[in-house]
Amino acid sequence: MSDVEDLAELFRAVGFEEPKVKEIVKNKKVSDSLSELINEAPSGCKWNKSQRALLHNLASLLKGTSLLNVKLVIDGIVYGDLKTALQVDAAYKYVKDNAEKADKERMNESAGVGIEVTEEQVHVSVQKYIEANTEPIEGAR
Repeated sequence: MSDVEDLAELFRAVGFEEPKVKEIVKNKKVSDSLSELINEAPSGCKWNKSQRALLHNLASLLKGTSLLNVKLVIDGIVYGDLKTALQVDAAYKYVKDNAEKADKERMNESAGVGIEVTEEQVHVSVQKYIEANTEPIEGAR
């Protein structure tokens, strides 16, 4: 079996669908990173579709480079702390910038873990902003 076939088999084993597997193995740097991330994850991990997408996102950020303490980000994905691509991106940047000093608590804080904003809260905030800035907004028309 070739390296590409081995990688494709690994990606299928964690649940990536065939079209996605073919897309991933076309990019050697991303597929190498994804393979390393999967192997770094806790054994027996059951990846749901969202987690697979987040892991692929992290592999795309790494693009074949290594990152000290990347396990913090992997664990954040596995255990459901990091739920969006924006959170993974922020966690990646935090770990990259802090290397050996990186820790879970500060990574989660940097990534906005636990902060949830409803659509209604966004609507109210936008409405308040518009009301407080009506004159400048209308003047800029």
